[in-house]
Amino acid sequence: MEKVMVSAPPGVHVVTPVVEPAEVLVSGPESILENVQSAHVEVDTGGAQENFVHILPVVGSGNSLDDKYQIMVSPSMAKVFIPVVMGGFEKRVPVEVVLTGAPAAGYEMKRVVVQPQEIRIFGYRDMLNSINHLSTYPVNISGKDRSFTTSAGIKIPASVDTETVAVNVFVDVKQK
Repeated sequence: MEKVMVSAPPGVHVVTPVVEPAEVLVSGPESILENVQSAHVEVDTGGAQENFVHILPVVGSGNSLDDKYQIMVSPSMAKVFIPVVMGGFEKRVPVEVVLTGAPAAGYEMKRVVVQPQEIRIFGYRDMLNSINHLSTYPVNISGKDRSFTTSAGIKIPASVDTETVAVNVFVDVKQK
């Protein structure tokens, strides 16, 4: 499905919408399906000042399509979650990985790669100005004798929202 376009009143920031499911199946006569270009959800947040969650119909759109053509969209409804942040300010900050423990005897940790390396945070200006980075919850490397990838949650301060709550962490462990 295409992204959802949302506008927000002054002082309110809308974070990237999440639509479930992300894909739908469109069926109908082949001559009509050739004209279907996308499926989308039409959202009117009504100036929402708190998180917006609704189940809405999925609509097919394209050239020369109108209501007289019958196409089936499955599933026909999608759950739309739009995080709304008061304060309206945003900032990009790096994510620092916190490691605990030590690799197995004879092994060492060569490097750590975090993805994404930076995330957007949202909130009031004073709070954002005091934040230079965010840290992950500890990733345990105790006894590791090979490289691994894991998901790590991000420690998020009160009064701050983020575009994601976790990052992927690759820890490169090699023999000494």
